[in-house]
Amino acid sequence: MQLAFRFTWRALYAMHGVAEYWLVDPAAETVWVHRLRNGEPVVAHTFASGDTLCSPLLPGFALDGLGAFQRHRGQPREE
Repeated sequence: MQLAFRFTWRALYAMHGVAEYWLVDPAAETVWVHRLRNGEPVVAHTFASGDTLCSPLLPGFALDGLGAFQRHRGQPREE
């Protein structure tokens, strides 16, 4: 993931008070969850392929990370 892109949006989101955002890197099969802490975005959690992605800001939401990355690789979803 391009470093300049990550830091440009990071500053913009912090300036506007975005409470949480997710950066997804399909090549690394990783999701980084950033949350504001004292006005600065910090990595609150890192999800890898096979983890269930969730957020306290989205009660009841859960995403099967392995399934999402399988579809990215063009593999059929396991039921």
